[in-house]
Amino acid sequence: MILDIEDKDLEEIIKIRHDIHAHPEISGKEFRTTELIRDFVKSLDHVEEIPMPIDTGGVFKLKTS
Repeated sequence: MILDIEDKDLEEIIKIRHDIHAHPEISGKEFRTTELIRDFVKSLDHVEEIPMPIDTGGVFKLKTS
């Protein structure tokens, strides 16, 4: 399956990537990175986070109609 990404979303992904690289975090302690990615995914209508008992990282899936 290919995920269609709108130009505005691609621009935001690039900004997040630059931000993450400007603010590196220690492995296993990527709290800021996780927050940036979760906030972005929450802004998408077609993707949802699968709840997991973890503080860093995330698991996401496309919403089904």
